[in-house]
Amino acid sequence: MRIIALLLSIVLASCSRAFSAFPAESTSGISPLAPGSPMAASFKTLYIFGGGTDGIEPEAPLIKAGSELYGTTALGGSRDNGSVFAIDESGKERVLYGFEGGKDGSEPLAGLLELNGKLYGTTRSGGHGASGGNGTVFELNLAGTERVLHRFDGGTDGAYPYGGLIAVNGTLYGTTYAGGTGDNGTVFSVSTSGKERIIYRFTNTPDGRGPLAGLIVASGALYGTTAGGGRHTGGTVFEVSTSGDERVLYSFKGGRDGEIPSAAVTVVNGVFYGTTVYGGTPGSANYGTVFEVNDSGKERVVYRFQGGTDGISPFGSVVAVGGMLYGTTYFGGYGSSGRGIGTIFEVSTSGKELVLHRFMGGADGGNPAAGLLVAGGAFYGTTSQAGLSGPNGDGTIFRI
Repeated sequence: MRIIALLLSIVLASCSRAFSAFPAESTSGISPLAPGSPMAASFKTLYIFGGGTDGIEPEAPLIKAGSELYGTTALGGSRDNGSVFAIDESGKERVLYGFEGGKDGSEPLAGLLELNGKLYGTTRSGGHGASGGNGTVFELNLAGTERVLHRFDGGTDGAYPYGGLIAVNGTLYGTTYAGGTGDNGTVFSVSTSGKERIIYRFTNTPDGRGPLAGLIVASGALYGTTAGGGRHTGGTVFEVSTSGDERVLYSFKGGRDGEIPSAAVTVVNGVFYGTTVYGGTPGSANYGTVFEVNDSGKERVVYRFQGGTDGISPFGSVVAVGGMLYGTTYFGGYGSSGRGIGTIFEVSTSGKELVLHRFMGGADGGNPAAGLLVAGGAFYGTTSQAGLSGPNGDGTIFRI
């Protein structure tokens, strides 16, 4: 729920179009897949979070390292500041680390990076600074010993890293949502010994503001998205070198074009694919999009979500498998809420879409905020809500 609250604030602060809330959709008359259908049979809830020390609200994608999957929860753990967990493919889960808050960090909202047998990640808050801290970069070995590599100072140093990390030649790179110039966010690097450097500070117009996602590396450069700013206030896709030279590939226009890209892009054959949380369908619907943009800045909307059973608001990245793109929507489908509680979808690069699963709440899970992991011929993911306690539960891990 932390991510959706932030996205609502971005819309209100950045967009000139009238807005009150994400669209509500009636789910009356919607029937679940038959229990014996191929799609229903392929979906399995691997784990239901129990709250407390076990973890609450997994909002990040999973990674695989060795024989286990690793991820984070935004809350829960030993002191309710979030956790890092491991789970095997049979569904056996263990908490690797519970954040203590304060200097240690709090609220890990992003996925992890495995490098040389250690896990690296970010916490949105904690460290040091005003109002609960400006966030951290941390290292964790597989035995559960944690070390803070950097505590963000706010101001020109950056604040609130919502996205995860990537490694290029042994150095870690990431983004902060705020701080930098005019509080518009930054791109940073940090060594595994803890030496940090700000590579780029966003200025809002024309280069964007508020990067929520991490980066990818392609052809020696870093690529990412900003959730706001740009020439039309709808966010951007950008390129930045490790030395700090930045270029905007595309500025979203809103409306049918889409706006607010909150996830990292995926590159396939030199073309970047991603999602926007808002925009797409004409009028007041604004259900979000899947888009493509090439290195010269030519953009095309691959798919516009239709709402209702089709899905609303893809918060996470898409992953490419066999020429198809796969991802999740936070709303839509069906469930106990009026706007549905999320879907898993497949879409071709020509724009043909298929819903693979509609979350139902309860043990089935609901509201997936992250993209999917491909491992061993299956997709793995998390839902930030639901579980046995109902649609406002502590979250799940699933396989399809």
